[in-house]
Parts: sequence; structure tokens; C-alpha cells
Amino acid sequence: MRRTTTTALLGLAALALTACGPSTSTVEGMIPAGGVRFDDAGALRQAVVEAGASCPGEQVVRDTGGGTDSTVLACDQDLLLGVADSERMEQQMTEGLAGIEGIHYLVQGNWVAASQDRARLEEIREDLGGEITSTSR
Repeated sequence: MRRTTTTALLGLAALALTACGPSTSTVEGMIPAGGVRFDDAGALRQAVVEAGASCPGEQVVRDTGGGTDSTVLACDQDLLLGVADSERMEQQMTEGLAGIEGIHYLVQGNWVAASQDRARLEEIREDLGGEITSTSR
């Protein structure tokens, strides 16, 4: 499940937008370094669906062979979600994706979403933030 920090930040952002709470710069200062983080790919999937993206797959696969607690989830044949449990795994995920030709991947905090369809990632980015990188074909 998404960490409670995210819910609190959204509430603070709403207060700031209505001028009934802290200033925008105060709210920005409360956002965790590296952006929104998730406990596992199942929690990321829930946020992706809430953002309006289709993700019929629900099976979370945990990386037990590598001695980590990182998780991945295939929404379908064209959208893969991954959540890393450490900075080392975050780096390995993004380096692995950078080596695949013709894909786009969205990175934010400790998670990544990858697809051949950039528009799918744009939809997710609108709600969850992050940066999209595209590899060449």
C-alpha cells in the first residue's frame, strides 16, 4: 500500500490550493526526496489504476533469488511495474530498462513503469509524477 506520507501530502496540497493551509513552498518542502514511494508493486498498481490506467494483471512477483525484496507486476503484455527495495536495485532496474530498445519508462521515487506506448506512461505521470525516458529503436 502507498505510504501514508502520500495521503498526508495530498491533504496538505489541497489546503494550500484553497489558501487555508501552508504555502506551496512549505508543502513542496514536505515531499519526500526522490518523490512518491511504494512498498511493493501491488501498491503501485493500485495507484496506477486510480490514475486511470488499465492494469488487469494482479500477480506480484517478489525477487527472492537476488536476496532483495523488490517486486514486479505485469499489468498486461505492454505495461510492467516495478518497485525497488534499495537504491542499488533502483539503479539496476533503470540500467536494465535503458538497455532495451524501443521502450519508454517512467521513473519516480523507488518505482518504475515501462511500456512501448508512451501515452500510457503520460497518463500515469499526470497523477504520480516522474520522468519518462525513451530508448531508441
